[in-house]
Amino acid sequence: MPVANSQGEIAAVVACIPFLRDADLRQYNSDHTHEDRLEAVRKGVVSVFEQVAASCAQQYPGIAALAMGHLFLQGGHVSESERDIQVGNLAAVEASQLSGYFSYYALGHLHKPQDYNGRFVYSGSPVQLSFSEFANSNRIMLIEADQGKVQYKSVPVPLFRRLVRMQGTVDELHNQLKAWQPQQSTLPDFIELIAEEDIPNPAKLLQLEDLIANVKPENAEILKYRIRFSRAEVGSAALYEEHQSIAGMKPADVFTRRLEKEELDDNTRQKLLEAFAELLQEVEQNMEE
Repeated sequence: MPVANSQGEIAAVVACIPFLRDADLRQYNSDHTHEDRLEAVRKGVVSVFEQVAASCAQQYPGIAALAMGHLFLQGGHVSESERDIQVGNLAAVEASQLSGYFSYYALGHLHKPQDYNGRFVYSGSPVQLSFSEFANSNRIMLIEADQGKVQYKSVPVPLFRRLVRMQGTVDELHNQLKAWQPQQSTLPDFIELIAEEDIPNPAKLLQLEDLIANVKPENAEILKYRIRFSRAEVGSAALYEEHQSIAGMKPADVFTRRLEKEELDDNTRQKLLEAFAELLQEVEQNMEE
């Protein structure tokens, strides 16, 4: 795609290369190894860019050439909201393998803004798409082509909604929410709470849910929360002796045995037993219907 300047002269040419599917890049038999497949994908990506570079050089000699691509470069930083591409991102391409003809590579897929060697640029997503991206400085890229040379710079995207991640114990999260100071954002901030406790304890989850229900931060919304314990949780198989079989026990007995492994006060234990009984009754009624 040729791009003209204000005088109508072609100042740059952009090679608009779409996402390249595995099936378009490789041909393999069932006896080929997984590494063979990955290498075929890598070579296929490199080959496409080389072919397009040759076409640009032939049709627009002496004109600054830029390439657009949707791929995963080795060393790229991913976030939670990105999907795997090209055999689970394992077929990542090295920047040094791609054609040196293009002065600039405008790359898509990774949401975190990042540059490689001054030519390979992920502008990143224009907005934050998951809480793992809360620290991203979102941007668009302004590219200038003049007499065959290309320069670029980042232009910050205004932040209209903040993504905020709070971490700590349930008590610490309570204090953080109480101390919350809203900023003058156009839209309410979204908050993610990550509770971190030592010993697995269902009561802590209840406290966390109670905290969310009763503490309402100003100009913000708690959109996501979870709790994790540093000590490994006890699986069902570890609750019984070798001669015991979980298949021969009633669900209520299994749950009671599981509660015995927790350090709970009597009130909490009773509430959990009652909640389990209600859920079990509902499940059994649905199965009968």
